[in-house]
Amino acid sequence: MDFLATLELSQDNAVEIACVNSPSGTVLAGVEVALNQVKAALPPGTFSAFVQGNIAFHSSHVDPILPNIRCRLTFLDRPDRVLARTNISPVFVSTVTGEESTQTDAEYWCRNVRSAVLFQHAVQCIFEDEDTAPDVVLEIGPHKTLAGPVLQTIKAAGREALVL
Repeated sequence: MDFLATLELSQDNAVEIACVNSPSGTVLAGVEVALNQVKAALPPGTFSAFVQGNIAFHSSHVDPILPNIRCRLTFLDRPDRVLARTNISPVFVSTVTGEESTQTDAEYWCRNVRSAVLFQHAVQCIFEDEDTAPDVVLEIGPHKTLAGPVLQTIKAAGREALVL
C-alpha cells in the first residue's frame, strides 16, 4: 500500500488501512469520496471492491461506539471466569499485533475493533514454526472470506495446509 502514502490521502484519516489480509490483499476504510480517489489511482488491473456496511470498522470511524463496546465486554476482564471451566490452554494469536498474546479483555477487543487487522502477520505467526504449524485451517463463518488470504500467506511463507 505504498501508493497510499504517495497520494497523501490518509493525512486526515479520510482513508485508513483497515486490514492487511495477505501479501496482495489490503482493505481500506474511510470516507467514500476519498476511497473513490484511491480506487481511481490504483494501477490498472488492480482488483478493488467496496465492502457493504454502515460503519468502517478497524478505523477511526468506530471511535464513537467504543465506550459502548467496552462496557458490554467488561465480563471479559475476568479471564479466570472465562476459561476456568475448561482444562485447555489455547494459543491465541492476535490480529491486532500479529503475535501470540494472552490479552483477551474488553480493552483488547476494543483495540481489535479500532485497529488495523494484521491478519497476514497473524497467519505468518501461526505458520512460523514448522513443528507446530497446522495441517488444516478451518474458517468458520457464512462465507469463505479469508480462505484466499490464508492460502496466499502460507504459500508466500513456503508452507502448505488444507484450508476449509
